[in-house]
Amino acid sequence: MADLIQRLPDIIANQIAAGEVVQRPASVVKELLENSIDAGCTSIALLVEEGGRTLIQIVDNGCGMSEVDARMCFERHATSKIQTTEDLFSIRTMGFRGEALASIAAISQIEIKSKLTDKTIGTQVNIDGGIFLKQEPTVCSNGTVISVKNLFYNIPARRKFLKNDAVEFRYIAEEFERIALAHPKVAMMLIHNDKEIYNLGTANLGFRIAAVLGNTYKEKIVPIEEETDLLGISGFLIKPEYSKKTRGEQYIFLNKRFIKSPYLHNAVLNAYNDIAQSDNHPGYFLFLDIDPQHIDINIHPTKTEVKFENDKLIYAFLSAAIKKVLAGFVTAPALDFNNQADIAMPFPNSTPSDYTPSYNTSSYSPSSHQIKKSSIDQVQQQQWLERVAPEFEQEGAFAFTQTIEEVNKEVGFATTATQSFASTTENTATNKEISEPYQIHNTFLLQQIFSGILLVHQQYASERILYEDAKKALLGTAIIPNQALLFPIEISISPADSLVIQEILQPIQTIGFLLQLKNNVLEVSACPSFLSESFVISTIVDIIENYKQHESVGDSVQERLALSYAKNCSLKIGKKLSVPEMSQLIDKLFACEVPYISPLGKTIVSKIKLAELEQKFL
Repeated sequence: MADLIQRLPDIIANQIAAGEVVQRPASVVKELLENSIDAGCTSIALLVEEGGRTLIQIVDNGCGMSEVDARMCFERHATSKIQTTEDLFSIRTMGFRGEALASIAAISQIEIKSKLTDKTIGTQVNIDGGIFLKQEPTVCSNGTVISVKNLFYNIPARRKFLKNDAVEFRYIAEEFERIALAHPKVAMMLIHNDKEIYNLGTANLGFRIAAVLGNTYKEKIVPIEEETDLLGISGFLIKPEYSKKTRGEQYIFLNKRFIKSPYLHNAVLNAYNDIAQSDNHPGYFLFLDIDPQHIDINIHPTKTEVKFENDKLIYAFLSAAIKKVLAGFVTAPALDFNNQADIAMPFPNSTPSDYTPSYNTSSYSPSSHQIKKSSIDQVQQQQWLERVAPEFEQEGAFAFTQTIEEVNKEVGFATTATQSFASTTENTATNKEISEPYQIHNTFLLQQIFSGILLVHQQYASERILYEDAKKALLGTAIIPNQALLFPIEISISPADSLVIQEILQPIQTIGFLLQLKNNVLEVSACPSFLSESFVISTIVDIIENYKQHESVGDSVQERLALSYAKNCSLKIGKKLSVPEMSQLIDKLFACEVPYISPLGKTIVSKIKLAELEQKFL
């Protein structure tokens, strides 16, 4: 029998490795920015075209590379950062494996120009799909310029899985923000499709946070600083009063490297539990400094996952340090970053701009964008009907049917397709008296029905109503009434969130908001008529966050926007309702297409039959 096992060609091996290192254009950005940081640069410019599909270019003023290094950096596992096994346990640089450039070169067309600071001429290297093309001397500035063109051009199966340019660029902006926050002493610029998105000068961490995420963070954050023999903690915490209903700004950096650690996140939550609302998500910018000998970062190609030697001690110390800060945050004054001595001018040699970052998105028209009936809704509706069918079997004159209208008639609520409760009979021709609904713990609505009682979750009911209202408005079949604000409200948002707003600006106005965006400031002049002005800012911010979080589901812009709108504008648990408000909520719920399941899959209605109640008193 012939030998079957063969060594993979280097090109195929690099393409396989690229599958681990490069999931999307943002992965390339992360690796290249980290290389520039490791090169000791003090300024970085990132230029991107078409969400990174056609071009990702990094320009830095770091130490540069020699002719040999400029060629060797594209070889697999060629690195300047590890010589011995012991070096694996003392790593403080961002990259160290020597996989990134070889993997990126295998799936793109790369050009690199680099010059050492003590040389008069640099070197240029060109590689196409992992195949070396040429190396020649060139005139260039100190540092390195690396251009990655046509990502995945030779692997169309991978390229087709990339999302649209708007989504891919938001991932790029996210990686840029992480590097910018971790290295505030490095001036950084981000340009997309010839439009300047970020222009960050060197600064202290507090000022960098405000520059990246918006000036409003000056009032939202308090510093944290603790030191022990095992662990150093620094950074900022967002005050509990500014915690969000959605996951927002949650950053943990280990030795200046961004990491994802559910374990440490839980330590933060534990510290916030006694102060912040349990259903809110705290924000934080935490920098942990630990001796590399006590951690292992070599467990994942992206290096965002880490193992700790003394994880329980780190957990306890982190939680205690945060509790100590939060205990006195009420008396902490707002930070004045403008008086900091180490704030520098914007990015070197740049020209201030006063434009609004433009972003190419398809024009939106309710009449031209049809929202398909949610297949999730259909599945959830069928599952609910199958689950509760036994409860609605023959009871006197009322037989269970598979239509929403007849189920509504059974429970006694008026919809456009059913009679009112007063005109529905139970085994007789006489009308029954309508009982008023009752609120339980400002959470559930109790309504008497013919065969028992019905419990309605007020928040989930409100979410369902608003969700279907928003979908109809986005289809152009309904109008959500709005109210003009006495004075327009201005919301300072990050450049990344400005891109999100540009993507949803027209459809969000269809659901009751009137917005204008200029220079990363969102002006709101009208909101849905039922929404209190005091909740406008938090609602807009939460809609943006929810919208971003649900993009991985693959739903359309309209579907995600309707879901975000419903979740953030709904009645919340604890809201006391009058009898007319309760009745109106119940009536509107049972006029919905899917009144029994919330948009997020939660049960809205629960029925308890008289027989079940009688069993409680035997």
